[in-house]
Amino acid sequence: MVTVRKENPFQSHVGIILENVDKNGCLVSLKLEPKHYNLYGIPHGGVHSTLLDITMGVAASFSDNIKERVATITLNLNVNFISKAKSDKIFAQGTVSKTSRKIAFCEGKVLDTDGSILATGSGVFKLIRD
Repeated sequence: MVTVRKENPFQSHVGIILENVDKNGCLVSLKLEPKHYNLYGIPHGGVHSTLLDITMGVAASFSDNIKERVATITLNLNVNFISKAKSDKIFAQGTVSKTSRKIAFCEGKVLDTDGSILATGSGVFKLIRD
């Protein structure tokens, strides 16, 4: 059995802020700091991957039923890197494309403050229900 925490320690460590989550998906933000950059002075690909993984996983865990708690485990994550960030704050949006009782298929985007797409992704998540 998986023990589910209320807070995500890695998300906090990276600095990711949950902006919104509802039936339409999830939005997170990240203020870029020197620790997020790679040798080339652009945000490391792992930052984009982490943002996509978290935002899609949170979107998949949303339930209209206040009594139901759903956790997710990433089964598959695909990331496409498109452009470099031009601002020091970036966002990620995650939505659910299709879901069953045990699996959710999701899509996500990493965006700059002007709405430019920096990366896209898709993921498959196992749903763990209380």
